[in-house]
Amino acid sequence: MSITNSQDSSITRRGSCLCEAIKFEVAGPPSVSLICYCKHCRKASSSVGHYMSVWNQNNFKLIEGDNSLKKFRSYDTESGNPKDRFFCSTCGSTIYAITTSFASDAYYVRTALLDGPLTKELYPTLEYYTEQKPEFFKLV
Repeated sequence: MSITNSQDSSITRRGSCLCEAIKFEVAGPPSVSLICYCKHCRKASSSVGHYMSVWNQNNFKLIEGDNSLKKFRSYDTESGNPKDRFFCSTCGSTIYAITTSFASDAYYVRTALLDGPLTKELYPTLEYYTEQKPEFFKLV
């Protein structure tokens, strides 16, 4: 499986981690935006789940903070596919994740890290592991 983004890369968004040690940009609209409620996403976000948008690795550019970017590999994921999470070693913000066994060209970028307003193409249209979603959280 390969992830493609629209060829319109004229839209470039910048983002950063909480402490701004890591800065990045993404080009074009994402292929999809989603919320995942699996155990790992809940724990990694310290919240009800992760809100993320998917870009092809060619549409993601690390601008600053290569030395601050660290990797954590999860093997016991709900899907059974190992996942690498890349995070800031200073503030702990997860920047993006990739699955290692399929669609490894897909960067699951944490949408809330993007600067500026969250426009319509960033609205989540999918939810994963909804059976683990807290009852108080309405469906998207």
